[in-house]
Amino acid sequence: MPKRALQNKSGGVAAKILQLIFWPLKKLLAYTLESPALLQHGTHLLSQFPPLFNWLVGFAQAHGIIMAAEIPDPNIDQIQSTSELSPEARILFESLKTAFQGRTEKN
Repeated sequence: MPKRALQNKSGGVAAKILQLIFWPLKKLLAYTLESPALLQHGTHLLSQFPPLFNWLVGFAQAHGIIMAAEIPDPNIDQIQSTSELSPEARILFESLKTAFQGRTEKN
């Protein structure tokens, strides 16, 4: 048997073993994300172990359980006025502005 065929076969077996090992973890993460109370409790518990938390987030992103956040484009043009926004964005902007103004007036 050629050496390349053995490498592909062993890589395939190793990948299958890893899938089998991580299958329960993938199901647990997916189930946890569907339950807000469980998600809050798990996040609080895992926040005490940042390396484990970061590894789980990376694992969930790599397996498509959660989406990775997009990095904002630093070259994007800044909006100069609210008139450049879409109507939905203007409504959102105004509601946020009102909420922030109300918050600062209370302090």
